[in-house]
Amino acid sequence: RFWAEMINALIFGWPILAIRQGLEFTWISKDDLYIIPITVITSAIFYPFFSGSLGHRILGIKVVSIESGEDQKSIFFGIYRELLKSILGYFIVPIIWLFWDKNYQNLYDKIVKTIVIYRKVENYKN
Repeated sequence: RFWAEMINALIFGWPILAIRQGLEFTWISKDDLYIIPITVITSAIFYPFFSGSLGHRILGIKVVSIESGEDQKSIFFGIYRELLKSILGYFIVPIIWLFWDKNYQNLYDKIVKTIVIYRKVENYKN
């Protein structure tokens, strides 16, 4: 999951932010608002096809509902989940939450009732 996020950041986020910020990265700035349209566009493109982000697909993982076990392929759900991840990412607790969770879910996964699994798993049952 970490590497999937790094792949997404390298492909989509950092190049645009680097251009906007002149290669100077800060904790939170007004330029962070560029993350919102990037997140919306990439989620709308990749969730319907890959049940997750491009980084998820490259690493062979996907997002599924913890209740039904079905792949999460909705454009609007993908946008909601990824925006929630971006917003909660500014706080440490959601990031380290998965270290003590039995299903290795982040806090945003708990909120939207999803789990990230390997693509090879055909049907996730809780």
